[in-house]
Amino acid sequence: MPASACSIAYTSGTTGQSKGVVSPHLAGVTMAREAATAFDLTTNDRVYTCLPMFHGAAAVTAGLAAFYAGATFVLSPRFSASGFWEEIRTSGATQFNALGPLLPILLAQPPTAADRDHAVTRAFAAPAPPEILHRFEERFGVHIIEGYGQTEIKKTFSTIPATAARSAPSACPPPPPPSRSTTSTATKSRPAPSARSSTGPAARTSCSPPTSTTRPPPWTA
Repeated sequence: MPASACSIAYTSGTTGQSKGVVSPHLAGVTMAREAATAFDLTTNDRVYTCLPMFHGAAAVTAGLAAFYAGATFVLSPRFSASGFWEEIRTSGATQFNALGPLLPILLAQPPTAADRDHAVTRAFAAPAPPEILHRFEERFGVHIIEGYGQTEIKKTFSTIPATAARSAPSACPPPPPPSRSTTSTATKSRPAPSARSSTGPAARTSCSPPTSTTRPPPWTA
């Protein structure tokens, strides 16, 4: 039955003691459908993960999403920074998922001529700093889809759909913090209203964005 218990997943405990969340079968189906849609998965995809299956990132956003789309699920027993891309190539993976330090760890590996020698077109990852996202996409030719969720209510949102383009990052250093007066709170200076717009910091036209800002084309043999 859709409402009957399927699994007990434990919260991370960041705001209190970890709790066991009873998840029904319908939640798994819903999460699988939403993930498969966000990742634009098809029966031709091969979804790779080296993350533990007790975590939702592997069990749901990789495994269940692949099963829902009729794709192939590739499960590696462990993560290896030096062997990651070789496993990706050998398995023929077209997508993988990542958590925590996985992206910066891969970026820290020495660049090679084979950095883009793979079939992956997109990856799902937890939110990461822009400098990590853009460097990873530029170096490895992989479009990163970010997502966030909670144990109790599944994945709540995804950013940058699989078929969308990422905005170019600014090549300029961040603006200096507003000056502050040491006399009182009331006299602290603030940025002039005209210096900011409703869409973020004022444009800085003296720097140029990277040359590549769109999702790379799918790999072909």
